[in-house]
Amino acid sequence: MPRRKQDSSPKIAPLVYTVQEVMTSLNLSRNSVIKLLTTGELASQKFGRKWLVPREAVQSFLHRQAGGQDE
Repeated sequence: MPRRKQDSSPKIAPLVYTVQEVMTSLNLSRNSVIKLLTTGELASQKFGRKWLVPREAVQSFLHRQAGGQDE
């Protein structure tokens, strides 16, 4: 059987994350993520029933949690 070539191209991070992806990335429960979204602690946009969280919002949130100043 022929060997498949390994994909060595760099992975591109998504521009937005779903609630499930934020839960996995930050190791938080669904309720915790929804609370962050509804209080505005984690910037997001709601489209119908779906929340989308910009990559920059996640990075900014993590920076603030680490004690850094948000720009």
